[in-house]
Amino acid sequence: GQVRFDVELVDAETGDMLRALDPVSGPADSLENVVGTLAEQVTVAVVAHLDPESALWLAQSAMPTSLDVFRGYMTLVDVFCQSRYQDAIDVAQPYMRTAPDYWRFAYLVSAAYGYLGRDREGDSVAALMEPFLDQMNNFDRLSFEWIHGLRHGDLDEATRAGEQLYRLLPEIYGYYAGRAAKFANRLNDALERLLANDIDTRCYRNWVPPWIQTAEVHHLLGRYDEELAVARHGLERFPNRMVVLDAELRALVGLGRLGAVDSLLGVIANLPVEEGYPLGRQLALTALELKAHGHHTEYQAAVDRALAWFALQPASEIRYDRGRAFFYAEQWSDADTLFAALIADAPDNFDYRGFRGVALAQLARDEEAMEIAVWLEELDRPFLRGSNTRWRAAIAAALGDRDRAVRLLQQAIGEGFWHGIWQHRDPEWDPLRDYPPFQVLIRPKG
Repeated sequence: GQVRFDVELVDAETGDMLRALDPVSGPADSLENVVGTLAEQVTVAVVAHLDPESALWLAQSAMPTSLDVFRGYMTLVDVFCQSRYQDAIDVAQPYMRTAPDYWRFAYLVSAAYGYLGRDREGDSVAALMEPFLDQMNNFDRLSFEWIHGLRHGDLDEATRAGEQLYRLLPEIYGYYAGRAAKFANRLNDALERLLANDIDTRCYRNWVPPWIQTAEVHHLLGRYDEELAVARHGLERFPNRMVVLDAELRALVGLGRLGAVDSLLGVIANLPVEEGYPLGRQLALTALELKAHGHHTEYQAAVDRALAWFALQPASEIRYDRGRAFFYAEQWSDADTLFAALIADAPDNFDYRGFRGVALAQLARDEEAMEIAVWLEELDRPFLRGSNTRWRAAIAAALGDRDRAVRLLQQAIGEGFWHGIWQHRDPEWDPLRDYPPFQVLIRPKG
């Protein structure tokens, strides 16, 4: 009483099998409906195979279950890869209701929440994929493990999954493996994998994160010429994007081209304001780079420009970036005042607590700094990934306890705290720069 079709797509010239589809079956007395489903799934598979824009992305993944789902998924990919993460979530919602068994929607929505810093929501969406893990092919299961490892601070899981994906399809999954390797401080491995990405595929030619990760790894390895080339190539594709301009500024500082740095900052000052990237923030971050590379006079000038810019803005706006500017300028009293106000409005924010704890330690208000360190130690919530322990390490460094600071930072890394540009320029680590155990800890591992 049942009919079942097993389908293979075969190259008519060579006889090679291109892809096996999931079986299509149903009641024999509803043959027309079963054949209709079969026809639609075959059409989806053929379109996906013949369309160069989608073939590589879908070649190893589960196939969409209908033409409507196929179109919806490719729309989702395009929106996600423009870094329009909230729009991507909105695009996917109706398909997650009508096609819950096509888990690729849940995967990209979970990733979008991650890029928005909304880990709890992202994890809830990822949980929708778990009932299908046994049905997933190798690529989809490994992709799930990669994002699960990153979100939960398990870099071993993320690295293992990323490396397996990279060996299977380096032009797509080099980013997966490279990002995990960078977070684990395996910078040479990270660069090799990131450079294996095909930046002209449907997503990567429109998605900025692979460019930023590649530029940052070049910088951490001291390869400033290569970083500058990546940044300028990136600006051809993403004109005036602040995260790419930041990479160009970093590279110019590393090369000692300070006149070019000043000229580029002048250009940035006249660009339309990009949401989330106020000019004062960029000036403050550039000041940190100048300081990290030993250009102390230029650092002071840049940080003074940042503070002057913030002074012209309404006091009630962009308070977090203003507080960080005070912090980077080592104006500890002003930083303490502003972060105390931020904590009053958001008492559970551990970053506000951490910044204030370091500022208090620098002001020799040791007891208050230690109260914050204790609060951070007692903090118990998901998705911390060692960030609370990292701030305890920073407070210990500001208090002059370098041994404890390094031990806590090592603990934070073990809890999932990611390596990155912080180890190169963040000022809270200045007391440890000449301390051999710290130098060993942040030295690239591969």
